[in-house]
Amino acid sequence: MQNSTRNSALPEVRRWTQARDSLSSALQCYLDTCLWFRDASLQSSFRLNEPAAIFQTFDQELQNTPAYVSKLHKAHAALAVARNHSRKLVPINSLPREVLTRIFGIVTGFRREDPCPFLGTESLHRPDSLSEVCSFWNQLVKSTPSLWSCIELVVSRRMQPNSYALASQFLRFSNGVPLSIRLVGRSYIEPEELNTLLEWLSSVVKRTYRLEACARSFDASHLRAILACWLEHGNPWSLKEMDLGLMSWSTNVETLEIGPSNAASEGFGIPPERAQEFFKSITLLRLREIFFRWDRVTFGGLITLSLKGEAITEEHLIILLSSNPGLCYLSLSLEITEVAAGKPAQAPVRLSNLQTLTIKTPSTSGIGCVLRSILPGARPLKMRVKSFGADGTPVTALAEEKYFQDFFRWSNIITLGIGEYVTCYGDPAGTRVPWFPYILNLLPCLGHLLIEKALLKSESELILSASKTCKSIQSLCLRHCRVNLEILKPMIRAYSIQNLIILDCVVYGDESWFSEYQTPEAVKEELSGFVPNLVCWWPYTTDIDPEWSWKTF
Repeated sequence: MQNSTRNSALPEVRRWTQARDSLSSALQCYLDTCLWFRDASLQSSFRLNEPAAIFQTFDQELQNTPAYVSKLHKAHAALAVARNHSRKLVPINSLPREVLTRIFGIVTGFRREDPCPFLGTESLHRPDSLSEVCSFWNQLVKSTPSLWSCIELVVSRRMQPNSYALASQFLRFSNGVPLSIRLVGRSYIEPEELNTLLEWLSSVVKRTYRLEACARSFDASHLRAILACWLEHGNPWSLKEMDLGLMSWSTNVETLEIGPSNAASEGFGIPPERAQEFFKSITLLRLREIFFRWDRVTFGGLITLSLKGEAITEEHLIILLSSNPGLCYLSLSLEITEVAAGKPAQAPVRLSNLQTLTIKTPSTSGIGCVLRSILPGARPLKMRVKSFGADGTPVTALAEEKYFQDFFRWSNIITLGIGEYVTCYGDPAGTRVPWFPYILNLLPCLGHLLIEKALLKSESELILSASKTCKSIQSLCLRHCRVNLEILKPMIRAYSIQNLIILDCVVYGDESWFSEYQTPEAVKEELSGFVPNLVCWWPYTTDIDPEWSWKTF
């Protein structure tokens, strides 16, 4: 019976193979021809030499294209069903132990889901739920210590007994592997609760490689006590990642100062040399509303650095960067004060491994402080810049500075996000000039561009002229912008943009700013012939990461 079924399927397999090969060849030829039509139209030669009938054919073909795509989707779904019922697939409970362990390691532990840093930057996927599926999984999960290495401890009187009992279970099955510990508080922490926490932490801090404490209920004194516990009971070079934060509206923000003093308000009562042994081993440091004395604390091996909330001087920034030349990921969301008048300018710090740079400052001058402090390497760089312009200085003024132009010329920027911070309320007349065009002509390798709260109304000639240098943009994302389609359309053509994402923008059809498009469908219809891939999301979608959206194409 099986042989007869197999023989009857052979003709269909041959037909499918022939059709597949023909389809692949035809699609490539179809695409090449359409691209030729596009290029010829942009050069204006095709539009003059061909009869009008060909353009009617284009209109008909644009209506037929969705039907082609629909058929391909149906074919894809049918093949997926056939593949899923194939005997070549192995049920997950029959996979080899090492493969199944690898899968469990991916789905357990901390996963980044919640965008709010004070509710936990990542949620904990516990392995004990996997152990309840079947006896084989139960045995495998409980015999794999790495699955139990992430411990979330809830410091709260109501949840304290269950939380510590669960932590004890994780410690038992983790069998001595390095731990990642997150401390979470749901309400105000009483002194006895803090003492219980410190007693538990002192017993495990020697095997802890990551420590995170960003709960709502922690204040500066709690974090100081946690750090003191680590310095007293931990081992140098054991802790590699530190993530500490206070509530952004907290008024009890202190300077965490490392020094030889025994006073609790000034230091941790240990020799500074011993403190440096601990801090030099840190490779990841995230601080929110906390400020270290950067002239007294040396982090010599940072790969990831994120500072948010507190201010830093340009001088201390230079000290911090120069002591960590191996930085790969740098995020500065804070006020940066300039060097005092009369002091000589310091040379920029060479960061050859820098891959991601985020700058978010209240004042425009803060952007300048960072750019003249860093000399990036040749590695591909993803960069995001935001400024509220609190000092009244337009970023266009920075574009004329030599250090500003040198930074972008030396950088191999492939992804750029720019926050202009122009709103309908902040600029009702629509007169503020965007500054992103001044950067585009310095970025020949730029592939993805994100523009936030910009006014795409004027400076059209400058925007289009930059396309002579910036020829690699594949994706453009507009977020919370005011957009004139008569500016956007030639921009799409000039840069040959393939992917366009429009998030919560006010879109108009002309310079009058009265012909507003009310729905994303209307915008899609207007731009359907200008860009192959278009996504419009309405209304307010602040939690969506535009960089993630680029992956949808």
